[in-house]
Amino acid sequence: MDHAKGKYVIFLDSDDILYPGALNKLVDYAEKHKLDMVIGKTLRHYVSKNKDEDWYPGVTVNTYVNTRKSRFHVIDDTIATGKLYSLDMLRKNNIQFQDGLYEDVLFTGQLYALLDEIGVIHRKIQIWMVYGTGTSITTSNTLDNVKARMKNVNYIFGLHDEITKVYYTRQYIRHQMVASVNGYKNFTDEEKRELYDLLREGMLMREPYVVDQMIIVPSKKLLYQSLLADDFEKFDLVAEGFSEKYFAFHEKEEQA
Repeated sequence: MDHAKGKYVIFLDSDDILYPGALNKLVDYAEKHKLDMVIGKTLRHYVSKNKDEDWYPGVTVNTYVNTRKSRFHVIDDTIATGKLYSLDMLRKNNIQFQDGLYEDVLFTGQLYALLDEIGVIHRKIQIWMVYGTGTSITTSNTLDNVKARMKNVNYIFGLHDEITKVYYTRQYIRHQMVASVNGYKNFTDEEKRELYDLLREGMLMREPYVVDQMIIVPSKKLLYQSLLADDFEKFDLVAEGFSEKYFAFHEKEEQA
């Protein structure tokens, strides 16, 4: 970013593919509505299976200007690639990528807290090439990886107002908390207890913003309820089940 000279920037991985005309569509919408950030559709292409999948399709189902009060689904899209940003806005607010894990979560999370309006367009922008479950540090299930994720997730949570904290609590329970127990069955007893303490701390931070109706999967409810109740035995049982399902699913995927 230090070398950028244009009005806008977009970030891509070296093997990402931009759709023809994508940049024009992003810039046109930003200029028309005077926006500092515009989000478009991302397609994940699984190379080994030659399969395509939309990345959080609910975010870009329409073209619209998203406001802070309606940021419910938008915050699920945590990747920094395939989006347009005002370079001046990034520099004025000192928003840049940090070294370490989950830098995208930190980057986009700060913008979701900062910007009153964000553009969303129902237009394919990029193809994200996915080569397998073991090729990216963000798919690692070590405790150190979870700690890095939680550090950024908890920091971002603290930046938001009371309305968006409800949205981020939903995301924490539905995604971040569950993703954190993926590797649970391979953890030592000491690591399991440390993970429990870490997730319980995060859940207590979010307790005032929990809306029970927003979590419809019974096992996810059991997971966060066990943390709030300080019930390690129940947490251990539920987390082990999530982890077993996670590994069974990926073993089946790799054999397909």
